Amino acid sequence: MNEQRYTPYLKLLSSKKILGVILIFAALAVYSNTFTSSFQFDDSFFIVNNLSIRALGNLMPIWKGVLSQPSRFVGFYTFALNYHFHKLNVIGYHVVNVLIHICSGFFFWWFIRLVISTPKLKYDPIAKNKDIVGFLAALVFIVHPVQTQAVTYISQRFSSLATLFYIMSLCFYMRGRMEKTFSKYKCFDFIGSGFCAVLAMFTKEIAVTLPFAVILTEYFLFYRKRSFFEDFKEENGKQVIFGLVILGFLLIIPKLFQFNFSGLMFGEKMSQSHDGDVITFGTYLISQFRVFAVFLRLLVMPFGQNLDYDFMLSKSIFEWPAMGSLAIFIGLFFTGLYLRKKNLLAAYGILLCMLSFSANFVPRINLIFEHKLYLLSVGFIIFSCAILFRAIKPFKKFVITVCIVAFVFSCLTYLRNNIWKDEISLWEDTVKKSPNKLRPLINLAKAYLKQDDFEPAIIYLNKALELNPNSYKAYNNRGVFYRLKGRYDLAMEDFNKAIALDPSFSLTYGNRGVLLQKVGRDDLALKDFNTALALNPNNAEVYNNLGLLYKKINQTDLMVENYNKSIEMNPSNSRAYNNRANYRAKEKRFDLALADYNMAIAIDPNSAESYNGRGATYYQLADYDLAIKDYSKAIAMRKNFYQAYNNRAMAYHAKGLYELALNDFNKTLSISPKYLQAYYSRAEVYVKVKQYGRAINDYSRVLALDPATVNAYHNRAAVYWETRQYDLALKDIDEAIELDKNLASAYFIRSLIYRSLGKKDEALKSAQQAQDLGSLISKEYFIGLKQIQDHKAEKGNE
Repeated sequence: MNEQRYTPYLKLLSSKKILGVILIFAALAVYSNTFTSSFQFDDSFFIVNNLSIRALGNLMPIWKGVLSQPSRFVGFYTFALNYHFHKLNVIGYHVVNVLIHICSGFFFWWFIRLVISTPKLKYDPIAKNKDIVGFLAALVFIVHPVQTQAVTYISQRFSSLATLFYIMSLCFYMRGRMEKTFSKYKCFDFIGSGFCAVLAMFTKEIAVTLPFAVILTEYFLFYRKRSFFEDFKEENGKQVIFGLVILGFLLIIPKLFQFNFSGLMFGEKMSQSHDGDVITFGTYLISQFRVFAVFLRLLVMPFGQNLDYDFMLSKSIFEWPAMGSLAIFIGLFFTGLYLRKKNLLAAYGILLCMLSFSANFVPRINLIFEHKLYLLSVGFIIFSCAILFRAIKPFKKFVITVCIVAFVFSCLTYLRNNIWKDEISLWEDTVKKSPNKLRPLINLAKAYLKQDDFEPAIIYLNKALELNPNSYKAYNNRGVFYRLKGRYDLAMEDFNKAIALDPSFSLTYGNRGVLLQKVGRDDLALKDFNTALALNPNNAEVYNNLGLLYKKINQTDLMVENYNKSIEMNPSNSRAYNNRANYRAKEKRFDLALADYNMAIAIDPNSAESYNGRGATYYQLADYDLAIKDYSKAIAMRKNFYQAYNNRAMAYHAKGLYELALNDFNKTLSISPKYLQAYYSRAEVYVKVKQYGRAINDYSRVLALDPATVNAYHNRAAVYWETRQYDLALKDIDEAIELDKNLASAYFIRSLIYRSLGKKDEALKSAQQAQDLGSLISKEYFIGLKQIQDHKAEKGNE
């Protein structure tokens, strides 16, 4: 077969429209399981709790953001756009991330076509197949598993978007360079290149290498003469100089950091990649060569991916892992120089890859994160395709080989994205791979606490404290666990330890304030809430908790004021909307309550409490179908949400669906065996289905939990009467009347019991008492009792 001729299969692939559709389909397929994945990790910091993105029209808070410099302004602005249209609905955020990824794939395709079309490569054998080679490279880029952290992890839109602008800048630069005459199109290309460079540099700091990438591109793909200035003269120096103006952008990112080179490069930092390590420039630099080796392995064999590596610093270059990794780095660099004359595309790709990685030589508190591979993969994929193109003949085999690789990568990407489904699945995977690292353990425990899954939560928190007995975050979270479990003494002990370890951690004061409120120390709770606000005046959740405190002490005006302030400070605080809705529902202002519940759900579609509250409101409005629908959503979100099971059971009961009601009551009590309301309500259902023995047992359990439950005595008495256990019935109804002497229905039941016992005088007296208290008793009942009484008197006279 003639290698230069397309087979029918390759002719099909030569259609750019078909290739474009394949690229889009591949991206949507491998990321189809991510659109409902929850917010993860730093998403809470950058998005969920980031007040600066709440007002789209107010640029200054977005410009300042949550960082000390505006180097991520563009990324934050896209989050503000998302928030404006989607609030905290994750689907909108994921759609944008996948669209950015698709755009990156298309521009990467164009980038490779432009690279192969440059003066030094346009006569290379690969140039005859540049469309298909570019497509295949873009396909691998789209489906490669290492991209998942930059695409599925919403916050790392910073990486994917910066890379998109990075590639676009190089594309426009190369197209402008290849224009033979100076024209408006050439001018537009260079302006476009500069504009995209600015966008990249204000999206993420990784774009600091972009000016050097332009130099690399110019030197490798355009420069031909021995004298650089002779090349300028031949190519029209003004055109080249105009293109190289982009080098001035080299100063942009340093300026954003106030040229603080010494602080950035040489200041000591505590490592968050391995607990206890202290980062210096030397140890960080040495360790980055090991990071590079890990990245190479992931690019070739993307197995064992990990959100949060437990990565120890190298202390010396003479450690074998560090020395070996440095040898690989140097070897690849010289390989790139060597390949310049033998395989220029491969040389350009590997040097671009290494140049992209060099941004990581600026010390950070985290040594390694996989989202850094997004930009790095651009050069590596170019290098790999160039090597494989030369190594695999004929061209059809090359295409098949790359397609097989892309298929395998697609499967791995889809599987990896399953891990990102929710916080528990993600952190469980991370803990398996970094079992001795504090951060994954704490985050997994927090995820379990959110789901009310307490048993695994305490296991991981205890393990975290075994690893680091001075972790104030672990003590804080364990305190939350103990508080939720009702072990208030242990919770207080842990909160106190957390504050002793870090008196500036505002969250602990807020959590301790909630605990103090629960144990009746409202004065101390108020003090802790005020301390939390002094440390963090923008903590809307503390205002929300203050509202709950004022609710407890019946200061309704202050309660509503604090709910309103919480909402004003953070219009995305779904909990404040939910609490205000609860108050409005209690006041029977159902329209306003539903409006607040709807807002809470719009902000946080995963708020199980809001669905449960709205369901309760629908229940009060006798709209049982909508109530059941909302309760079911709440249960789907929190598997151990026993209150929602109980409420759904009551709605089923109201609809006469007794079997479903009993199933839900049973589930409620399997989760919370001491939930009094469920026993009481289940007993009512048992009465309806005439399972009187079980009803009596449930009322007895209610009284064992709370002997002062009047209605339990009242209803058990009624069941005893129904089953002709009159002495037990009389004992219970007397107890009910003793607890509540104004309970009219209790007197009527006692009247029935006395009548059944043949005590007609007592029956008549109790019936009269019931009527005096407002019970509607038919005249026929009184007439019947009097007739029996008269009949008894007549018999006595005889």
